[in-house]
Amino acid sequence: MRKKIVSIILLLLWASLIFYLSDQPRVVSNKMSSDIIKHTLFVNDVVLKIIHNPLREAMHAFEYFIFGLLLINVLKQFNIKRIITFTIIIAIIFMVSDEIHQIYVPGRAFEILDLFLDFVGIIIACLLHFNYLSCMQLNKSII
Repeated sequence: MRKKIVSIILLLLWASLIFYLSDQPRVVSNKMSSDIIKHTLFVNDVVLKIIHNPLREAMHAFEYFIFGLLLINVLKQFNIKRIITFTIIIAIIFMVSDEIHQIYVPGRAFEILDLFLDFVGIIIACLLHFNYLSCMQLNKSII
């Protein structure tokens, strides 16, 4: 029971972080991502201008990759049979609602590219889970 609660809390915290980040006006969001890139990769302003947008877009896939893994973990705790299917459906609902929410944030918009990148993150999480299951079944058949 404790594992279920922790799994749900982690998923809700991550979903809240995604929602919080998408609630930032574009100017604030750009500055926040620039500062994070600058201080973690130790780059100057010239390099920052080159890598800022690609890294910012990659973060969409990363944040939904984590969301997907956390969601898969929650669904596993409840012994859901079609984990991949439910993960994709729930993630799409969350992704679309997050993009709709951004319509109301200054300087932000509903972006199809963002949805695509979010979906890539979810698919990678699902593939990782599927490969994990395949490896576990292979190990059982060998032993």
